[in-house]
Amino acid sequence: MNRYIIMAKRLADRFEKETLYLCDLDRKAGDGDHGITIARGFEEAYNHVSKLPEETSASEVCKEIGYGMLRSMGGASGPIFSTFFIQASIVLKGKEGWDVASFVETVHATIEGISDLAGTKRNEKTMLDAMYGSEDALDEGNPSTLEEAVKLAYEGAKKGANRTKEMVATKGRAKFLGERSKGFMDAGSCSISFIFETIAEIFGGDQ
Repeated sequence: MNRYIIMAKRLADRFEKETLYLCDLDRKAGDGDHGITIARGFEEAYNHVSKLPEETSASEVCKEIGYGMLRSMGGASGPIFSTFFIQASIVLKGKEGWDVASFVETVHATIEGISDLAGTKRNEKTMLDAMYGSEDALDEGNPSTLEEAVKLAYEGAKKGANRTKEMVATKGRAKFLGERSKGFMDAGSCSISFIFETIAEIFGGDQ
């Protein structure tokens, strides 16, 4: 089967399952709707992807995921969380799928895209901290296979998300909490770790 179509289905299923957890996490510092918003984004993305032929290219599937999220999530979340998949569709143009170099390029391009879009930097208690965790793990781990790369990216994202517990928020509603924004994980960074975990399950040889 087309692993990129499988990825879309697994992501929709995972975020449906994690909706309440992510809303509870977001409620500590935000509107409390992050879980609903991102679950809706992946559900809408899969609604589009599920209609694609099995032979659809990796680039096209990623584009449908990204634009499905962009259309359905609204606000700042749509453009930000769709960035990974839209960048993947650009990187994978003309390719059969990710290899080590193109996967690493996707991660780098996503960070650059989100930084430009949101004006966000490292250590600001946002989803970008999980992305930087992935980038750091890939740069330090120097993987030789895609299987190694996706597992490193997940482990790095998980560490990056966990590190947000000790950060003071400087973006979004959470910034108004000041020091009180410490002690819990950023919901967006948690979502990034779930995305990379799902990718690792599919492309890491453990499906």
